[in-house]
Amino acid sequence: MKIFISDLDGTLLDEKGCVPEKSVEILKRLEEKGVLFTVASARTPLSAAFILEPLRLRIPAILLNGCMLYDLEKRRILWYQAVGKEKRRQVIEEEKKAGLTGLLLAVEKTSDGTETLCMELDPEAGELWEGYFDLERLEACLGIRNGFGDRDRTGAVERPMVYGLYMDREPGRLEQMAKALGRTPGLTLDFYKDIYRDSCWCLEIFSGEASKRSAALRLKKMCGADYLIGFGDGVNDLPLFEACDEAYAVSNGCEALKEAADRVIRSNLENGVALFMEEWEDHAENTDRQSLPFEHCVKGGAV
Repeated sequence: MKIFISDLDGTLLDEKGCVPEKSVEILKRLEEKGVLFTVASARTPLSAAFILEPLRLRIPAILLNGCMLYDLEKRRILWYQAVGKEKRRQVIEEEKKAGLTGLLLAVEKTSDGTETLCMELDPEAGELWEGYFDLERLEACLGIRNGFGDRDRTGAVERPMVYGLYMDREPGRLEQMAKALGRTPGLTLDFYKDIYRDSCWCLEIFSGEASKRSAALRLKKMCGADYLIGFGDGVNDLPLFEACDEAYAVSNGCEALKEAADRVIRSNLENGVALFMEEWEDHAENTDRQSLPFEHCVKGGAV
């Protein structure tokens, strides 16, 4: 049994951060034939749930760079890796020094014992957060509790935090925070300029104990699969490739990933992942071979 696993931004999604209509059509058609497909992304359930809604994924998604396996259909957490308490304390201390406040995602147990994803954001976090979330849709999501206004630094240390996101118009304060936390072992930091919005810099914080690789292998075991095929565009997809039996980089991807890939396929703007999966499945149906012949992909270039 095989599972196709794709990164989202820069790989499956277009320049607007959406799954292109043609890709949706192909992936839904493959799903109807029994093909198993999911994603491995740094995104949280807050955005991934809506982006992937048209695809109706039947197996869990790997989110938060491998810190969570999330059932998008039932809106529930299947597994997660939290940031340790001492490291949470350091995050809170450094955000205070930098004069920042960000979004924290924590996991809470409800009265019936189920685990709920709680969003914590200070209402005075700043203009960058205005309109960032569709609150009505989020409140309707099963398994996600809206904690806006509940953001207090003392409570944040006590709750099992799985993710932190900080945003600012300029990189300075975020860079200060990233440098300070970069000396803390056991944390993964991603500091970058937002590709979808002008004048927006971001700092994401995860547990360093999780990765796309470990989450992919956990998913493989959970689903009883024996073959993984991965797609990506960036350096953070290298761990995913390590877990896969076959790995493909989109042509718009970074050189380091292309070197690690088995082949390079069409870009994200050319529906590369969906078209490749369609070709892979057609080839598998007509031959006994699993992988596509060399002429379908060119090392270092697109089809």
